[in-house]
Amino acid sequence: YGAERVLLTLMDALRPRGVDCELASIGLPGEPEKPLETEAASMGLPTRRISMKVGVDCSAARHLIGVAATDRFDLLHTHGYKANILVGGVPRSRRSLPVVATLHGWTAGRTLGKMRLYETAERFALRQADRVVAVSQKMVDVWSLARRYRGRLEVIPNGIAVPESDDESGKLPPEVERFVQAGPTIAAVGRLSREKGFDVLLDALARVRSDGVPARLVIAGEGDERSALEQQARHLGLTDSIMLPGYIQSMGQRLNQFAFLCMPSRTEGLPIVMLEALLSGIPVVATSVGEVPAVLERCQGGRAVPPDDAESLAVAISEALLRPADDPSRARATAAARERYSAGSMAAAYLKAYGEVAGTA
Repeated sequence: YGAERVLLTLMDALRPRGVDCELASIGLPGEPEKPLETEAASMGLPTRRISMKVGVDCSAARHLIGVAATDRFDLLHTHGYKANILVGGVPRSRRSLPVVATLHGWTAGRTLGKMRLYETAERFALRQADRVVAVSQKMVDVWSLARRYRGRLEVIPNGIAVPESDDESGKLPPEVERFVQAGPTIAAVGRLSREKGFDVLLDALARVRSDGVPARLVIAGEGDERSALEQQARHLGLTDSIMLPGYIQSMGQRLNQFAFLCMPSRTEGLPIVMLEALLSGIPVVATSVGEVPAVLERCQGGRAVPPDDAESLAVAISEALLRPADDPSRARATAAARERYSAGSMAAAYLKAYGEVAGTA
């Protein structure tokens, strides 16, 4: 998924710049190999598993910091709330290595629950990091990050590798390919969780189809909301026009086989899948959350509508399906995305931050 893809892309882009990186993957004791670790191995990126128990496992975090120091790493770069809390949140006086912590976004909103608790803890823990990186200016403004972290804050947009030319690795699974070939198909990608807004997308799709537009939908991802989404699809009579195939490896390389990407999220930072769509040459219909509307405006790559608004989303979907596939604006959007959101520009910005942090630690 997005944040994990950013991490692997960054590591891969740092290698030719002379940086030795190793992925420390946090997992539960006895947990099987994670997709992140499998993908890292396929890219030839060194990986080690750091076992951590559920909840606050301070001893495992201290072990990770000690291992990094013993193996003579120069700094730690943390991603995700657990690493940011348990590693980035260790006071500088109690660790021998500087920490750069990337904040990919907070999704809990005002909802009370475990995720809200984790995000609150992360807000306080990041005060101990030597550098806090936000992936969008919108995050800085909405969450008052400049006030929270003052001179230690920096904005570095997510970047992605430019997709390679079509080959066998860019093919969809056979059953998904057959589904897509049966008619105009929308792609949606992400964890099946409430913040992704796929329930709103299903409502919008039902409206579009009731107007006689034969739209189809593939939602690539897995998560706790699968059963609820399947039940909703049955209730709306969409069973034959949607597919939930689960997680699809390297989905970003396959997006050019769809009419467009739809992102109905209730909250986002700077989503990687949006950049992948723009670089693949397909437009984006999304909600105006996070950095999404700013990116679409800069690249002229699609349309943003209010979140939780199925009617507006349905109108945008219908309009996108009517646009010709050879619309010249697609090529202009792709060129703009290449210039602003490449893996190389992201790696150069992080390398500069690493040098500043390691040099002053």
